[in-house]
Amino acid sequence: MIRGAIDSIHPDKIGGWIYSEIGSLRGRRVLAFVGNQCIGSGEIGLFRQDLADAGLDEGFVGFHFDISLPSRDRLPSVVVSLENSDLFLKQPDSVVGTLSTITALPAAGTALPGQRRTF
Repeated sequence: MIRGAIDSIHPDKIGGWIYSEIGSLRGRRVLAFVGNQCIGSGEIGLFRQDLADAGLDEGFVGFHFDISLPSRDRLPSVVVSLENSDLFLKQPDSVVGTLSTITALPAAGTALPGQRRTF
C-alpha cells in the first residue's frame, strides 16, 4: 500500500509525504499539476521527525518544492503525482474534475454525493 498527503501548500511552494510499504520511494520524483499542466517537481526524501516517529521509512518520505501557479485561484486544485505511476495526492477539501463535470461545489468539510469523509 502507498500512503501520503499534501500537508502544506502556498502559491509558490508545496509539501507533503509519500510512503510505500513495499519499498522505499526515496529519490523518486513527484510532480505538481493543475489540470494537465505541470507546475513544479521535486524528490521524495526530505527527513521529517514526525514520520520517523511513525515508523515510515526512517522519516525520509517528505517532499517540499517550488511551484508556479497560473493564478492564485487555482491553488485548491493542485494535485501531486508520483512520476511514472497512477498515484496522485489531492488536498483534503479539493474536488478533482473538469469544469464541465462540476456544477456546484459543496461547502468546505462536506462530502459530495456518494463520497465518504475520512479524517
